[in-house]
Amino acid sequence: EPRLFMEKYRTYAGEREAPRRRIDLTANFRSSKPVIEAVNFIFRRLMTESVAEIDYDAKAELVYGREGLGEASGPTGPGKTWRAEIQGVEAHFIERAISAEGGRERPGGGGGAKEDAGEPAALKPGSEESGSEEPELEELEALEMEARVVAQRILELKAENPELGYADIAVLLRSTRDRANQFMEVFHQMGIPAHAELGTGYFDAIEVQTFLSLLRLIDNPRQDIPLVAVLRSPLVGLRAKELAEIRLACPEGDYYDAVAASARGGSRLAKTLQQFLERLDGWRTAARRQPLPDVIASIYRQTGYYDYVGGLPGGPQRQANLRALYYRARQFESFARRGLFRFLRFIERLRETDTDLGPAKVLGENEDAVRVMSIHKSKGLEFPVVFVADLGKQFNWEDIRGDLLAHRDLGLGPMLVDLDLRIKYPTLAYRAIRHRLKREQVAEEMRILYVALTRARERLILVGSRRDLLKAWEQWQYLGKSAEGNGRTKLPTEALLGAQGYLDWVGPALASEVEGDGAFPGSICFWNVPQGQPIPKLPGEEKTEPVAGSGNGQPEGKDGGQGEEMTLEQQSGPQGDGRPEEQVTEELEERAVLEELERRFNWSYAYAELSELPAKMSASAIRDRERQALEAAGSHNDLLGDDQPGAALVGTSDSNGPTTVVAGPEQLTGPGQVPPSAGDWPRGFRRPRFLAGSDRQLTSVERGTLT
Repeated sequence: EPRLFMEKYRTYAGEREAPRRRIDLTANFRSSKPVIEAVNFIFRRLMTESVAEIDYDAKAELVYGREGLGEASGPTGPGKTWRAEIQGVEAHFIERAISAEGGRERPGGGGGAKEDAGEPAALKPGSEESGSEEPELEELEALEMEARVVAQRILELKAENPELGYADIAVLLRSTRDRANQFMEVFHQMGIPAHAELGTGYFDAIEVQTFLSLLRLIDNPRQDIPLVAVLRSPLVGLRAKELAEIRLACPEGDYYDAVAASARGGSRLAKTLQQFLERLDGWRTAARRQPLPDVIASIYRQTGYYDYVGGLPGGPQRQANLRALYYRARQFESFARRGLFRFLRFIERLRETDTDLGPAKVLGENEDAVRVMSIHKSKGLEFPVVFVADLGKQFNWEDIRGDLLAHRDLGLGPMLVDLDLRIKYPTLAYRAIRHRLKREQVAEEMRILYVALTRARERLILVGSRRDLLKAWEQWQYLGKSAEGNGRTKLPTEALLGAQGYLDWVGPALASEVEGDGAFPGSICFWNVPQGQPIPKLPGEEKTEPVAGSGNGQPEGKDGGQGEEMTLEQQSGPQGDGRPEEQVTEELEERAVLEELERRFNWSYAYAELSELPAKMSASAIRDRERQALEAAGSHNDLLGDDQPGAALVGTSDSNGPTTVVAGPEQLTGPGQVPPSAGDWPRGFRRPRFLAGSDRQLTSVERGTLT
């Protein structure tokens, strides 16, 4: 209970003779000097008594305690010693996605929501502050980007310091539920051993989903989705085209009927289906006669699926998941009600109640692996290198969103329900309790952030992501200047209380530079922004380099030009890749189908220009068309009476109808034409025939307006 500690901290005196003496243990022997300086720099701007219930002043600051003991912190494992080169502090800010122009932005300088009429935006429907533990798609993509940045920095640190072990590195998250899986997956793909205590993600593993589909099929083969999943999986290995052919063999009925009908032929597909149906029948017989664990082990051996997943990225983890499924089946068999159907029903009930299981452990806590854990579990621990990631995660305000709030001192605060008007609104007690609970939760979140930043011994690396990062950085710098203008290092209380997540605290603290306190004692790196660092790529995502001597990666021909692309027939010949003729034929058929689809989808109407002609047009539309044509022909200046020499528009009216031609000034002296003069026809236009014999000047009515 923090209140008990704070009460003693305020009432106990620091004098030696005091009956209730307080001894401040400010010396820190754990962290290096750069880490301590960075922690003090950040929390001097964040911790105030009105927000965190304690003022981070000179008495509360950390004091470097290694003075005289040497920078090296001593051995951290068999044959491992630290050097001063690894000490330091980094901050990595990642742009999630640039929002559309004019999109909604988070109000408030620190990204927090202001309170409107005494009601925090966090408690309004649809507010950004209504944080939930379920991550959205954008958050999952941001987590993957953060995981890539963290993985790259781990590999770089390992390359720079060979003595650094994976077990010396920890990645701390505010919550590991549905989030640590992203880091574990990226670490596996990057070849970094990692260990995490996960409570979710087991049923989402593709190898577990595939095998559970097979078990459902063994229980009842007339289930279309599990059947198609097994046929498409490596257990059978059919392609989408072959699945479509199976359906066409029997358009009516279950998909199992279509499989049975397709298995009667003599093609390669029919033989594959016959073998699968024979195995499925044998597995169904074994499931009725043998214990479920023995059936699962037998399937592992017959299909080779266990060995197959071991060769995929993260193979040891995938094999551990399959072993866990076998052991959980053995545990279930010890119950009174056993059998495949009951086991599958047990799994379905777990998923219906959102009860997931963590992936099976591959590495123990004593293995040389990166630790991925929550900040709560890191209390009391220390690591040479600490990554504090997912700083952009929003706080979870679910505890102050209910219709009935409770506080240990203030009591109950209910919402008032008007039955006649069928509405509800907060009472005064509800508002007071909610305001107190929010302040207490903000203080608790700031203490948790302090715990996270003080777990590092030698190097501290902060990683966070958000939308519109560059705009946010400008806002953070503005907050820092406002603190400097007030002659203090503390950020405004409104910004601290309105923060949505840790990044809304860390960002302004790092961007501020107050006179007398200097700038952030570490490096800051931006990712996924213009002139910033690009997001690291996973193995296999790098683009293939072009072939030497070719401008576009294609081999050159005999005459030095670009060679023609080899056809599938040429590739399958004596100089080809040796693929079976049947496989090459199928690929040729697929290519022909793709070319036909491409031709049809890219078809364009041959008379597209005619389709743009209007059925009827107004006079103004015709005038606009003619004006555009004149401008395109460069004759617009002559039409407007420009004195510059150039082509002029000549209008004629005869029995063949009106025509329009372009003529120069020297051509405007023929019969029926009048020389241009002020107040007469525009220069270059012929007088109508019914007025050609008249020598008088045109009246205003006759002249009219040329269109």
